[in-house]
Amino acid sequence: MKKLLALAFALTAGLAGYGVAQYVYSPSDSAPAVHSVLELPDLNGVSSPLRDWQGRVIVLNFWATWCPPCREEIPEFIVLQERYRSEGLQIVGVAVDNADAVRHFSDSVGINYPVLLGQIEAARAMRDYGNLTGSLPYTVVIDPSGRVIARKLGAYRYADLEAVVRPHLKPVIPPKVI
Repeated sequence: MKKLLALAFALTAGLAGYGVAQYVYSPSDSAPAVHSVLELPDLNGVSSPLRDWQGRVIVLNFWATWCPPCREEIPEFIVLQERYRSEGLQIVGVAVDNADAVRHFSDSVGINYPVLLGQIEAARAMRDYGNLTGSLPYTVVIDPSGRVIARKLGAYRYADLEAVVRPHLKPVIPPKVI
């Protein structure tokens, strides 16, 4: 009962924070434009630094399984990742959540992009990228040179995110095998 009450409180607080943030918050313009800001373990426990995807358009999405808007936008991210992977798009999810819940959700919806896990570290990275309230979902788009080109607090819609990333995409040519 205590766990259920705590979960209900967390969900209510998160939704309230999200609602307030939609009206009074704009992401910071001082967010770093470097890939070294973030290094977290993936779903297999392997440390994955953001610089692993340097040279690609990175959509860095901070989310949680208990966040309804986060759950709504993930299927659209899956479609975008499938459609634009060969043109240099790399979506990276950063779950501010429990590992078991993230694994279950990821498997159930078929997430086709890397998902990193973190609690305090993920919240710190989210703040470093300009989200001072900690509200979710929060998405940062980074161009191939490492420059932050967009930030959004709240759920992205397919067409809106596609309009941001498409001008920066190029076909990825695999290296020649000699």
